Amino acid sequence: MNPTDDKKEIPSKTMDKYWIHVQSRDTRNEENNDEELNDNENITKIIEENKKFYDKIGRVIGEKKDKIQRISLVGEEIIVPLTEDMIDKIAEETNCKVGKWMLFIPEKEIDNIWEKITIAVLNGDFGSCESAKVATALLGKNIYVICVYTPNYLDINDVMNVREKLRELGFNQTLYYKPDIYTHLGIYSKNPYVKASRYKS
Repeated sequence: MNPTDDKKEIPSKTMDKYWIHVQSRDTRNEENNDEELNDNENITKIIEENKKFYDKIGRVIGEKKDKIQRISLVGEEIIVPLTEDMIDKIAEETNCKVGKWMLFIPEKEIDNIWEKITIAVLNGDFGSCESAKVATALLGKNIYVICVYTPNYLDINDVMNVREKLRELGFNQTLYYKPDIYTHLGIYSKNPYVKASRYKS
């Protein structure tokens, strides 16, 4: 079957907080072969994994000048320097190295562009990128967000290779790349010490 024959979900008439995902066939098949859990077992597994993860990195509860103040699930307060090096160490320790190129797309173009991204992911055109997602709710005025993922934001060559593939698809405007660990640590655009995006190209 040609990947382009797949039915592609589009977000144009859906206005809520959810995302629509596309994942390469190879990745989906691997996951299906590795685990055959029922819904309750899956939910339990996700909860256990998230607890272990947040026990390690904690949750952001505020900022103090050039530091972030975090608190773990067991209530233990931690102060760590808010630097890229420190964030990278946390990412390594927790194996949270996934990141994404973020595309901000006008509402009138979202259906065509999401279809283009979907086909590229299914065809394996993005190399290491095996998934992408699109928000089903508008961000600001008439703008949707598409995220194109890479497995390791510390692998700069790979990150930039995916960026080049996006450029080949016509995305020549400046794009921003944000690691998921930044989101977990509460690092957003108004943070005065660490930029909300790691790379810009």
